[in-house]
Amino acid sequence: MEKLTLKSNIQPAVMSFNLQEIKSNLDARLEDYRKLVVTEDSLAGCKNASRELASFRNRLDEFRKTQKKEAEKPINTFDKEVKDLIEQVKEAEKPLNDALEVYSEKERQKKRDFAKSKFKEAAEQIGLRPEYCAMFVSKKEFTNVNTTLKSIREDVQAQAEALRQKQDEHDRNIALIQETVETENARIQVKLSHEEFMEEYERTDDVLGVIRKIKKRAEDIFQQEKRLEEERLERERKEKERLEQERLRREQEEQERMKQEQLEMERQERERLAAEEAASKSAAETAETGNAQTDVPDMGEAITIPSELFDSIATPVSAVLDKRETPSMAAPGGTCAGETGREVAAAENAPDVKIEKQFEVTFRVTGGFDALRTLNQYLKEKGIAYQVLEQKKL
Repeated sequence: MEKLTLKSNIQPAVMSFNLQEIKSNLDARLEDYRKLVVTEDSLAGCKNASRELASFRNRLDEFRKTQKKEAEKPINTFDKEVKDLIEQVKEAEKPLNDALEVYSEKERQKKRDFAKSKFKEAAEQIGLRPEYCAMFVSKKEFTNVNTTLKSIREDVQAQAEALRQKQDEHDRNIALIQETVETENARIQVKLSHEEFMEEYERTDDVLGVIRKIKKRAEDIFQQEKRLEEERLERERKEKERLEQERLRREQEEQERMKQEQLEMERQERERLAAEEAASKSAAETAETGNAQTDVPDMGEAITIPSELFDSIATPVSAVLDKRETPSMAAPGGTCAGETGREVAAAENAPDVKIEKQFEVTFRVTGGFDALRTLNQYLKEKGIAYQVLEQKKL
């Protein structure tokens, strides 16, 4: 295309007006205005002077605008004519520029696609997870005309490796948080939640801050549980002391009760022994009285009872006596006495029983348990009524 030659013939505008005349006139007038002093008396005159000065200024500005507009007419005409020529060029330029932009965009897109493809390959090779792949940045510089594919590949590889480092650091921090939570949970009963601190780390990306928070939370729980455990142990100690005191009190009461029972048993035993002694004396007195009224020899003398006397007791008497409860023998070494006249009288009242003349004999027996048991059995077999008045160990 032949080079376009631009020519122009410029004649600078020459503008003149009665500058000196106006300036001299203004100097004379303005001198008077400069001497004005605003006071209460001159206030009205000063206001008129201000309006006059504003009128001078407005007339001069209007004169400037009018003369300038008139002088700019040739320039404005020139400006419009050149702009029309520019528009003609633009009409031919636009389709070409549009086509060039389409081509350039395709080239830029190729570079962007190339960068994404190389990043995907790098991410797969180093094991980058999807959430970190999403952090890849396709830089604007990749689409520059002077940016080579080699430089794009190197930049993409560097990004992938940096993201892998970030991923590894994130995994280490997550493991550290989990380990810290587990370590702190080992010394407390109310367990901390991993999820709570994981979420906070994902939100803040401040692993040290999260670790401090875990330790503080665990320490607060530990101190609270320690206080509750101490209170529980104190309650248990007091309860144990109370139970021990209660046990000692019951033991003392039981000992006192047993002591009182022992004293009561001893008292009853004394009363029983006294009663038996009294009964024995009474029986002896009764026997003495009965002997005095019969033909029985004096009981002060030894009486020999024929052996046939035991065999001469009638069988009906034995039958009657066997129906009564026979007292058991005393413990080994005890002493037994013969049956009293009360039991004999019971036998005498039995109907149709032939009773021989009865004797009441008081004698003391000393022997071992087997001997006394044999004697007891003999008396029962023979139907001899007897009563134990006293027994004791020798």
